[in-house]
Amino acid sequence: MPNGLIKKFCILFIMHILLFWNVDRIEANITQSLVNYPIPGKIVILASTPIPEGIMPSRKDYEELIDCGFNCGMTNGSLNFFKNQFKLIKGLDFKILIVHGDLLNDRRTYFIDVFKTEPQLAGWRFKDEPYFNNLNTLVPEYQKMCIADPNRLVYINLSGEKISVITGNLPTYFNYLELIEEKFKPQVWSYDFYPIKIIDRKIVVAYDEFYSDLEDFSTISQKTGRPFWAYCESMAYKTSSYARPAATEAYLRWEAFSALAYGAQGIVYWTYGQRKSNSVEDYTSALVNLNGKKSKAWNAAKKVNGEIKKYNDIFYQCKVKEVRHTGDRIYKGTRKLSGAFGPLQMVRSQNAGVVLSQIEKNGKEYIVVVSRDVLKKQKVTLELVPNMNITDLTVANPKKYTGQKVINFTLSAGGYKIFEIGSD
Repeated sequence: MPNGLIKKFCILFIMHILLFWNVDRIEANITQSLVNYPIPGKIVILASTPIPEGIMPSRKDYEELIDCGFNCGMTNGSLNFFKNQFKLIKGLDFKILIVHGDLLNDRRTYFIDVFKTEPQLAGWRFKDEPYFNNLNTLVPEYQKMCIADPNRLVYINLSGEKISVITGNLPTYFNYLELIEEKFKPQVWSYDFYPIKIIDRKIVVAYDEFYSDLEDFSTISQKTGRPFWAYCESMAYKTSSYARPAATEAYLRWEAFSALAYGAQGIVYWTYGQRKSNSVEDYTSALVNLNGKKSKAWNAAKKVNGEIKKYNDIFYQCKVKEVRHTGDRIYKGTRKLSGAFGPLQMVRSQNAGVVLSQIEKNGKEYIVVVSRDVLKKQKVTLELVPNMNITDLTVANPKKYTGQKVINFTLSAGGYKIFEIGSD
């Protein structure tokens, strides 16, 4: 082979090796990032818009966020704004997930370098509900962000609603999640879907879509070995065709504990601080209104968040063994209870039914029962398998049922029970 050809071949061979070495580095950096959970040891309770628009934050504002049960906030702002925020929260049990336009342009490395050593940095928001036609162009940008900070969460949030401009026209929604996995390998699977509307002055609940999303995200989370986060609606607003109601204990408890029963490791509130209205949506209230005043919903969120924290050690990094549904209607993608379920020989509920989840944590097993009725209370009966016992962990003094075949209780609207499984 002539010397010129040998030289050319060697150059091409070296370039080929470098190319694949660089691809491996990108994959290694992204894979390394998968283990960087923002709040180690805790279910993430994240406040989107932690400070109402137009208010200059103070340390007291963050102390009130913590008092309400939040351990993380996701917010937009300038470089100097974030410098000030990290000073304000120093020493507090709270982290910030940064949203900023420079994260999507060539200034990302500079911006990330300024903050990536901040101990109270939760991570970086890459994109919210990316358009389907933009996915291919976003992949290299996502990879660059993962490489720029391999030690923090790079966060993508997806739409839980099948909208063609966002999710494409794939046969199923799960096919869309598989495509997202192929392109991005999200470090957490996060989605928003708000199931409660007011139409013609009546509350309408999209149970089908709500449970279908939980099934899909729980499945993709288990399949990929990465956690999922679910959103709760906490800002009321109106559009020309419908409205979203203000959050209540029942609404928040149902959304949050249904997600936890399916294995969610993060609950995101949209939003904590009220936003200013736009031409499409008229925002009427949130947990904290535009004037900085706490609303009634703030107290509801504090109560529910307190319950999430109370059972953190059960839900954090738990293994969901199986989920079943009872009730007159079995929603899309869910599985109807048929026969025994763990220590339960039979479950009877009223028409709306319940979600039953069997989870495992540190060698202990639990049954989580969540109402499928966010508007009304319902009676539930559990019949135990012989020689089994369960302990109700959701009463003031945990109550152990031993040698008792039948257990009757009433779930409040959107309510739940958590039982630890034992044997006689």
